[in-house]
Amino acid sequence: MRFPNTSPAVAILALCILSVISGCAMRSSGATDLIRAEQLATEQGRVYDLSDPVAKTKSYVKISEILLDFAADAAKARDARLLTTRLNQYTAAIRNARDTMTRSGRNAEQLPQGFDDLEGAINGQLRHLENMSRGLPADQSQVVEAAIEAATMVREDMLRLLGSQAAKPRT
Repeated sequence: MRFPNTSPAVAILALCILSVISGCAMRSSGATDLIRAEQLATEQGRVYDLSDPVAKTKSYVKISEILLDFAADAAKARDARLLTTRLNQYTAAIRNARDTMTRSGRNAEQLPQGFDDLEGAINGQLRHLENMSRGLPADQSQVVEAAIEAATMVREDMLRLLGSQAAKPRT
């Protein structure tokens, strides 16, 4: 490759800088994945030690968000197997969060925390899932659509339990 009006040494230096930058970016992505994997493992271990249903639900929400990030990476990489695995784990996490709140004995209308946290998180996650499904091959988009259906059902369960609280606008 020849750059106009530059010496070969400057061109080589520019190429070296570009390769170092791209190598750092690749390592940074790998480090981010490692950090997310550590956060996921920590949160998955922590959730079983929690007895407060609101704290447990918030922990499941964190787990679901990390899994959704991993699923988005798998979708970008067109890794159908990993996408399916991550979305199945995501679906299990949001269902566990729902089950935690519905079995807690709390009245969602009087004590909405936890119910409202889960509904709000899923609301944002649904947008993320819809964006993820765009441009995917049919087999992969079906997996994302199944996750959208599961998330929609959990969100509707929360809205139903929240009753009149759900009608209040978000600030």
